[in-house]
Amino acid sequence: MTFDNYIKAGKIAGEIRENVRKTDWVGKTVYEICEYVENEIKKRGAKCAFPVNTSINEVAAHYTAEPNDEITITDNDLVKIDLGAQIDGYIADTAVTVCYNPEFDALVQGAESALNNAMSMMKVGVKSSDVGRKIEKTIKDLGLLPIANLSGHSLEQYTIHAGKSVPNIWSIGSFTFQGEQAFACEPFVTTGEGLGFVHEGKVKNIFALASRKKTKDKQADEMLD
Repeated sequence: MTFDNYIKAGKIAGEIRENVRKTDWVGKTVYEICEYVENEIKKRGAKCAFPVNTSINEVAAHYTAEPNDEITITDNDLVKIDLGAQIDGYIADTAVTVCYNPEFDALVQGAESALNNAMSMMKVGVKSSDVGRKIEKTIKDLGLLPIANLSGHSLEQYTIHAGKSVPNIWSIGSFTFQGEQAFACEPFVTTGEGLGFVHEGKVKNIFALASRKKTKDKQADEMLD
């Protein structure tokens, strides 16, 4: 495992995340946000680890802009911007919630508090279920609910979801954190009146290449290569 590349990717992703946090996106389209973030990643010498996610309000995650997407941020929106940078396949996965509706400031506080508490205890020898317990307690103590069926995940070279999940609630199934591993910790929070679960939406516009096979189309093969 090349930790230097993880650290480089992490610094790039973190710097861009903080720039995104400070930027006023009201009146901008999700396409413009994605273009900005992806260009900033490339300018710093990294590559995009996955399409930038711009998920608004009740959409929890995994919406990315389609070409010339005209969905526009308003001054009443809660926007989750998820970005990833990679150096030689070593991925930094990070996100920020930009809130323009004071009614939902507590959700942002809950997610960031849960993340900070979880990160402080993610060490070699700690059980993933204990991290989930800490995330769940932090969020519920604020009168909010964690999203039970979304989680963080292990990372490997060129693999964004590498098989292990970091839960947002206490769970029976567990593993112990070992050395020389990388993880993304991802607390998701909803209001106390929410269900604490998400379901698949109708729009599916993020895809992964599972295997490479030659086609009968020369141009398609050149693009995939």
